[in-house]
Order: sequence, then C-alpha cells, then structure tokens
Amino acid sequence: MQTRKTILFLHSGIVLILLPVLISGQYDPEDIPYDDCGGSDDQMASVRLTGCEEDDICKIKMGDVLTLKVKWKTNQAVIVKLQGKLEVQFFLGFKKEVEVSPIDACQYLKCPLSKNTQIEYVANFTVPTEGILPGEGRIWWKGYEESEDNPLLCLNFLVKIQS
Repeated sequence: MQTRKTILFLHSGIVLILLPVLISGQYDPEDIPYDDCGGSDDQMASVRLTGCEEDDICKIKMGDVLTLKVKWKTNQAVIVKLQGKLEVQFFLGFKKEVEVSPIDACQYLKCPLSKNTQIEYVANFTVPTEGILPGEGRIWWKGYEESEDNPLLCLNFLVKIQS
C-alpha cells in the first residue's frame, strides 16, 4: 500500500513539473538544444535542423543541403523585414558565413509583422565543402531587421561536422 502511494505521489510530481512545458508547447523532442546569444526579442525559441531529429549532437556532412527552422514570438512593435545570417564555427572558433535561401523571410511571411506574432523563419543552406574542417563545431544564426549587429534573435548550437 505504501509503495502504491509513493508511485502515485511521484507520478503526480512528474505531471506537475511537465504540465507547464506541455501546455506552453515549447518542448518538442525534435527541437535542438541551443544557446541564446542575445537579441531584442530574447525569447525561448524552437529550433530544428533537418537530419538532427534523433541525435544529441547534430551530425552534418560537408556538402549536405539542410533546412533550418526557428520559431519564436516577436516582442517588437513592428518588423518591416526579417533577414537571417548563418555561420558555421569550427576549429578554435573560426567562423565561415554560409549563404541561406531565402535571405529575406518576408518573401514567404506577410510583412510587416506586428508585436506578439508567432514567426517561423525557414532557410535552406549548404554545408560548405571548403574553408571548414571536420570535427566539433557550432552553427550560429541571427535573425535581424536592419543590422546583424542588432539582432531580434541570436542562437547557436553544437554540431559534429563530417567530411
């Protein structure tokens, strides 16, 4: 009888801990853990990268074409345009900028975007085959309106670069 009460107590505790996360919709097993590197929106985001749905550390191959999806709710009053910058960091912190397509997310979003709008930035990019080295690295992404020096959102996450 005591064991059953203990199990019920533990079960209730787990439900109470996970309930806010489940209700808010912020957690999804396909989301990638990331580090926040600042921005004026500075909110929790949902980050996904094709091919990284089941790994603790994303394994990406040089030459692969990948899709990055970043979702967040904006705090800005109005966003007229939304652009993205992507860099792959490798070996001792060296970074290489990577072209993303489309650069301007307003090609598929209805801009201007108002405050408290749920944004889903989607961009395709090719992992460089030159100018980077295999090994552990990071992908850095900034979403910005006018200047990448003043991003709306900035995040980075760990990857394993394979040749």
